[in-house]
Amino acid sequence: MNSYREAWSRKHWRMARTAYESCLQVFADLSCEPSSTISCWAVELLIVDADWETAITKVKNILRTHKSAIKARVLYARVLFLTAKLAEAREEAANALRLDPDNSGAQQLHAQVKKVDRLKERGNNMFRDGLWDEAMVSWGSALELVPDEEQEGRGGQLRASLLLNRATAMLKLGRFEEGLKDADVALTLSPLYFKALRTRARLYVGLELYEKAVEDFQAAMQQTSIKLTASDLDELVTELASAEQKAKEAQEKLKDYYNILGLSRSCSQAEIKKAYRALSLINHPDKGGIAEKFKLVSEAYSILSDDEERRKYDATFYYSQSGYNPFQ
Repeated sequence: MNSYREAWSRKHWRMARTAYESCLQVFADLSCEPSSTISCWAVELLIVDADWETAITKVKNILRTHKSAIKARVLYARVLFLTAKLAEAREEAANALRLDPDNSGAQQLHAQVKKVDRLKERGNNMFRDGLWDEAMVSWGSALELVPDEEQEGRGGQLRASLLLNRATAMLKLGRFEEGLKDADVALTLSPLYFKALRTRARLYVGLELYEKAVEDFQAAMQQTSIKLTASDLDELVTELASAEQKAKEAQEKLKDYYNILGLSRSCSQAEIKKAYRALSLINHPDKGGIAEKFKLVSEAYSILSDDEERRKYDATFYYSQSGYNPFQ
């Protein structure tokens, strides 16, 4: 038990799991059931793995046997909180407080759920009123109360939901790159999140990354866990068709490498190199940039930085306006 607690405090999850399994083996050898405290460790480890469905099933089973186990009750409220079931989480935290009014874990969680629920609902109301900037601020405040930590499953479905809300507001404001970052994280937390896939597809359209948009629209349509209304399905089909058409047009159209680097056609090699360095830093995925944009910047630089390739490109681009390409 001491090994588990020490490993947990150090965030050594594999060691914690080994210690937990060793404890289970001791009880099995004695032909008796483990205590509710040790049983709760399984739930804690499932939260680390973000295995929410199994975590809920496990903690419910514990509470059937140990109805007054305050640790299990608080843990259940936390799982409900992280899976965005705020009303249920608030009720369960209140139940824990009725069992033990002085329990600090239950007190903190109850207050946390109330604050997040209030901020989330305020953001929702502002969004419905078209106050997108104000909605983002409210959702951002809620996100600060949802820990992005491994022992909290990185914030789970709740964090994914708040990030999606903020990404949707950024979509409305035309802040596509910022919105894409939030949508990416939301889908990391919940890879099959239909609304996040649909919103990210729309953000890709805003960024003119049509092939990526098509991939996400198609993935959204494949989510059978969501029952769409006829109008929503028609809208999704229309958006997919539009993205596919634009992707086809983009493939047929010669890329404007000068525009990608933000340069004039008379720019010098020094200006090309300077623009590439600046844009590659901004768009590099390791720096929080968009991989597709970084690829375009690199592609533009590889052509324009080579005098012979640049000459061919310039001629091809010029003649493409009349439909004639001497280099085909």
